[in-house]
Amino acid sequence: MADPQTHYLARGTQKYADTDRYASETVPALNAEIARQTLPCYGISLGDITYSEGNRDSTPSMEIIRGHFSRVNMPIFNVMGNHDFTYFKPDASISTSEESSSINLLSQRSYEEVFGPVNFSFERGDVHFVCMKDVHFNSTSTWNAGNYSGGFTDAEYQWLVQDLGKTSKSMKVVLCVHIPVSTSNGPNMSKVKELLDSFADAVVFSGHTHYQRTVYDGDRLYEQ
Repeated sequence: MADPQTHYLARGTQKYADTDRYASETVPALNAEIARQTLPCYGISLGDITYSEGNRDSTPSMEIIRGHFSRVNMPIFNVMGNHDFTYFKPDASISTSEESSSINLLSQRSYEEVFGPVNFSFERGDVHFVCMKDVHFNSTSTWNAGNYSGGFTDAEYQWLVQDLGKTSKSMKVVLCVHIPVSTSNGPNMSKVKELLDSFADAVVFSGHTHYQRTVYDGDRLYEQ
């Protein structure tokens, strides 16, 4: 699942808020599809769970959507998108001395409070899943939500090196991110691709584009 981009209040001509529609329309649709399956189901939400931008702060939607996810009849793992950031007003002067020297860390605090860590991995059977934040905010002292690229900080890349270093080469690896890997040349993106290429079977699940496609990137890696 990707990019529901929910807000907790009805906007403009909307009769119902996005979060209300998720509860009344999306949750029943998901549960109906799950009921038709013969194997256990797992869900991954690939980012932009909410939709903060400009002067609109959608961070309250996170806790509401988490409640709706709990009514879906399968476990759901989550990835942070570019609209899921801790809200700052446009062009706000950001002090990085409060919690961290990194805008990227400050931007994910609200998401972490609701959904947990932005980088984690788990295994089901012979498949190793890695969920990571690949939204790299480029702001420095002044916040600009639109100034981002697909990529990973040096610390995130090193974390992935350690995680995959403990993973058997015989396992299938599925990397779950928000911004597509195949179309991004942001920080450390090429290094991440090289790590995935060291496995015989590696897949990327991503969102962000609002349409579905399959992209083959090299001899082994492909992206959904």
